[in-house]
Amino acid sequence: MLKFKKFTSKILDIKNLSRLIRHLKLFTPNNFNFTAGQFVNIEIPIQIGENKTTDKKTIKRSYSIVSSPFEKDYIELIVKRVENGPGSTFLHSLKKGDELTITGPFGNFILNEDNNKDLVFISTGTGIAPFMSMIAYLIKSGTK
Repeated sequence: MLKFKKFTSKILDIKNLSRLIRHLKLFTPNNFNFTAGQFVNIEIPIQIGENKTTDKKTIKRSYSIVSSPFEKDYIELIVKRVENGPGSTFLHSLKKGDELTITGPFGNFILNEDNNKDLVFISTGTGIAPFMSMIAYLIKSGTK
């Protein structure tokens, strides 16, 4: 099983796919590896009091990796903006070049490559993210 890592990432690219959906391309260090279907945690700064300098803390929000494990030096995420959602509101406020603290990869929702059965992927909305990673992996690895 892969061990998780904590690192600082820079936003390499942002695409607004719709009014509520944002695609982020994030730098990863050379030693960051993941399995299709896994996710990362992103540290989200939040205000907990009146003093904007001292009354801050961070919370973590999880986002599935969209990109294939074959991609090196970056991962891609899709984020749906949720009203009053601290994670999605923060991520939708960022611009190219901004930095994030990321920990990961996590999760066991991964492909069983020993299985010779046909695969069917069913999801809604941004729940498609881990499937996008899995399908890209299967195509790039030459799976029939």
